Amino acid sequence: MKKDPNVKIGPAYDTEVELKLDPEAIEQRKQELVEIDNRLIAREAKAKEERKQIKGELTDIKDERNSCLAAINSGIRTQTLKVKPYMYLQTGSVQIKRVDTGEVVDERPMTEVERQTELFHLSGEDEADGSKASVGDLAAHRAKKTGKGRGKGKSTEQPEA
Repeated sequence: MKKDPNVKIGPAYDTEVELKLDPEAIEQRKQELVEIDNRLIAREAKAKEERKQIKGELTDIKDERNSCLAAINSGIRTQTLKVKPYMYLQTGSVQIKRVDTGEVVDERPMTEVERQTELFHLSGEDEADGSKASVGDLAAHRAKKTGKGRGKGKSTEQPEA
């Protein structure tokens, strides 16, 4: 190409230009579209999960803030501590005491179930014979005490021969 003295050429630069696609290029773009759609679907699903997680985190932070604010306003805070119930059979009351300090944190009347467990250890502490007591042992304890089994008040003891 011969240089025309009447034409001045500037520096090269990038620009968008429309080009006609041949059938092979159209098929290639279709494959690209499928890949792009799959990435889009995956990212939207991930974003949805992240929004759920963030919403949960925000709820937790707001709950923590409200708890802190309530403690400031009331002068009382709530904390999870290990406690034990102490059942006083004569008074029919139960005191809930902290395990670490022995401080009474709650006191209430005994429930009907607790009243029926006289002399029976619900705490799971060792019995005099070294065995562990459990709530399920109540029937066995009563049967042993009364000499009656689980059957409708009938004795389980065998008559002496």
